[in-house]
Amino acid sequence: VAILVFFVVASEANLQNDTIDIEFTWKCPRDSEWCDNKADLTKAGWFIFSMLMIAFLAKDMINGCKSSSLMRLIDNAFVCLIILAQ
Repeated sequence: VAILVFFVVASEANLQNDTIDIEFTWKCPRDSEWCDNKADLTKAGWFIFSMLMIAFLAKDMINGCKSSSLMRLIDNAFVCLIILAQ
């Protein structure tokens, strides 16, 4: 029932309206052939985002790397490297 209600409400959404809370990065007016990129992503923003994510996840990564067995330590270190590589 909830899924049906979601689809009914979503089908009535007017995404062309500028007063909605959703912000799209591309704005394509109907009367123009060109689209504008409205994204305001900067290197400073990505740096701040990365620092916040590292600060938030550091405790979990450190606790995940602490282990008693060598094999489990290697597995956890591999997972930590994969997380950091993304």
